[in-house]
Amino acid sequence: MLLSYVVHLWNFLFPRCCILCGTRLTPHEEHVCGSCLTALPYIDDDDTTNNRIEQLYRGILPIQHATAFFYYSAEEARQIIHSAKYHGNPYIAQYITRLMVSEKIPTHFFDGIDYIIPMPITKYHYNIRKYNQSYYIAKGISSVTHIPILTDGVTRKDSKESQTHKSYYQRMAISADDFQLKKPEVLKGKYVLVVDDVITSGASTRAICYALVAAGVSKISILAMAYAK
Repeated sequence: MLLSYVVHLWNFLFPRCCILCGTRLTPHEEHVCGSCLTALPYIDDDDTTNNRIEQLYRGILPIQHATAFFYYSAEEARQIIHSAKYHGNPYIAQYITRLMVSEKIPTHFFDGIDYIIPMPITKYHYNIRKYNQSYYIAKGISSVTHIPILTDGVTRKDSKESQTHKSYYQRMAISADDFQLKKPEVLKGKYVLVVDDVITSGASTRAICYALVAAGVSKISILAMAYAK
């Protein structure tokens, strides 16, 4: 009873607000209000855009499924990604991903997956951000599906270069050699889910998938928060 009173008093003195519109959040809302969540440009799994995401990988990798939750092009979507990636608020990625997983579970998207692999970032970028936003996406998925996260299975060669402002052809130059598998024997014959914050050209996810296939992974699915078409 006392704890509940303290929580209500704290929320009154220091109200939690939506990171998108600034509206005060209800006790059942986290980070983003219901109105802003409704306004996000969600991707319909049955539309042609989702098929285009899968076409980034079809025929060259053992891809089972590949999709994203919403379009990156909308301002609300960019605010969420930037908040999670650059502004020290990775927990929003975990929260949004839990919502995403709830939508995907009835489609059997996660059936049979052995491990979740967050897209690794370089030591340089980790030292700047102090976290990997893709790990929090993986945590959101795992908290609902209970699929284990392979946190130290794949590392990325150190580089100060960001992928954000690279051209399409520069992104395509990303190689499987940029990724190193620490325990490839654990992945042999497994079905893994690679998660990332944004899919653009698909170059980074293709590169890590090539490395995973070389290690003996048998099946791969890809899931991102956003798709920058």
